[in-house]
Amino acid sequence: MDVNKVAKLLPEQPRPGMVDDVLRQCRYLELGGEFLIFRRVPITIEPELKRTMLMSDYEDHEKKTVKRWAAECRCTACSEEFIAGYENKNGLVGIKMYQGEDGQLYPDYVPLEYDDYDCIWLNSGASANCPYCGARAEVKAKSKLTRGRLYQTLVISIETAGEYAAIVTWLVRRELNSYGYWNTTYAIPRNAVVIDEKGRLHCFRHTEIHFNNDVPIAEWKPLKGYIDPTFKKYYNYSAVCHTQICGFTWENSADLTGTTGEKTGLQTYVEKGGIYPTVYLKLWKKYPQLENIVKSQFFDIFESEINYTCNQQIEYYGHGPESIEIKCLDLSEVKPHKMLHFKKNEFKHGMLTEWDWETAYMWLAHHWYIADMSATEYDEYISLLGSEAVYMLDGQTIDGEDWFSLSEVTKYLYKQQRKHNLPVCEGVQYLIDYREELYRQNANNLTHELLWPGNLLEAHDAIMETAAQLNDPKSYKNFKRIAKKYKPLEWNDGELCIRVARSNQELVNEGKTLRHCVGRYGTQHLSESDVIFFVRKYRRPERSYYTLDIRMNAGEPREIQLHGYGNEHHGKNKEYSHTIPQKVRDFCDRWKKEVLLPYYYKELAKQKKKESKSA
Repeated sequence: MDVNKVAKLLPEQPRPGMVDDVLRQCRYLELGGEFLIFRRVPITIEPELKRTMLMSDYEDHEKKTVKRWAAECRCTACSEEFIAGYENKNGLVGIKMYQGEDGQLYPDYVPLEYDDYDCIWLNSGASANCPYCGARAEVKAKSKLTRGRLYQTLVISIETAGEYAAIVTWLVRRELNSYGYWNTTYAIPRNAVVIDEKGRLHCFRHTEIHFNNDVPIAEWKPLKGYIDPTFKKYYNYSAVCHTQICGFTWENSADLTGTTGEKTGLQTYVEKGGIYPTVYLKLWKKYPQLENIVKSQFFDIFESEINYTCNQQIEYYGHGPESIEIKCLDLSEVKPHKMLHFKKNEFKHGMLTEWDWETAYMWLAHHWYIADMSATEYDEYISLLGSEAVYMLDGQTIDGEDWFSLSEVTKYLYKQQRKHNLPVCEGVQYLIDYREELYRQNANNLTHELLWPGNLLEAHDAIMETAAQLNDPKSYKNFKRIAKKYKPLEWNDGELCIRVARSNQELVNEGKTLRHCVGRYGTQHLSESDVIFFVRKYRRPERSYYTLDIRMNAGEPREIQLHGYGNEHHGKNKEYSHTIPQKVRDFCDRWKKEVLLPYYYKELAKQKKKESKSA
């Protein structure tokens, strides 16, 4: 392939419809949305003139004529200009508008002292609907736009360059100038990946980086080596630190018939909703049979693993993966149903299409390491026990920690539910926790009655209480040491408070009260891999409320879990779910920002200083 000739064939302009689709889906996310721009202006307020007036009336009219500050507003969506009230509250400037009973805003000057119920004050940064066009817009002071703003998002599209297939990335831009007007929205080509006749990938660029921003160049330039253009950082005002990666994948693919991408499955992958075509293309080079799974009815299983792996990499490390492995498929096979080890009747009738990659992965592990079972039967156990429960049971068996038969566990737990009202979804975790402690305490004397107690909940609580009593004399000093070490992290905001666990018995009591498994976290707490904090109401600190798990021994502290009663499940059989109150979530976030992280970096600085002195 002559890369210079191909460079001249690559598109310079996007196909019709791409920019419109991006605006429709990303306009209020990455591309800035719309604004109500306002600035302070003086206006003259005159009383109404009478039909007939005496000279004294004119003098009185001039005395009552005053000048006031008002807000001159303009909507960037419809470009309409109007006057509203101007107000400065506690250093926050904003606009004041009349509001009808239906929530509609009306333009007109609102006196500063006018504070009736039918007025609303919108400070800079608030959102409101334009009184003329109704567009949702952010209220913004014109003084904040002295240099304008640049909003842009990355768009990935599948194109052709003669007989070659190409993945082209574009930057769709919207520029808001310092006067509050949008410049024309446009798309510039950024990078391209071209597939040659042998399936090799060649990279091209159409921009250069100047001051952290992409500047277009005259023509496409070939690059040496491969750089995934999907994960290249680019500037965007709305992003954190004004830098982001990835963007929007356009589903309207060019027709790849007769090109080098015809037999890759790339067009089908994008048209079915795949969002990482470059990652898929690298996987296809290694495993060409992936084209078959992409064109089958089990595409979502495969795609969910690509999305999960890429999203996890981006979230935790800030960049895309260099390569990924597919765990949910047996890639030694070629046919889709054999990759998943489905039987022909399951494949032909379109069963099990709602599985995600994790279910397919655990099914393969069960098939290889545990027992020969049809995928339909495995799916029935998932519906009976729940996917998480089945994963835990299989994980215990595969790791060699215990041997659990899904059929035996299901019969046992449903019997516990009928006799002792123990919900099946909770029973799995109770059974695993009970067995782990049972093996520690009775490793050489296990009977069927011990392994399968008549009342699982009572047996679980009893063995956990015994474990607490056994461990407490040895761990008492260590719990005190941990409590003293993290005493500076105890905090309150007047409504809620947070404190560290002080004994193993406290963990057991917390688990009993809130019906979750924190009672077995004593070892992890002492090793500081899972330091347990109690979130309580400030006026009733003795009552269990929420339990917070923080990992403290692996770099910067991070939250592992935050749970309340029943891990946010309630009802007779824990069939209902509820959410953590927003005030609890906000309290924990403030605690992390204002207390936990400053404590960590302070201790880190002390440790480095101590190490430097000892050196």
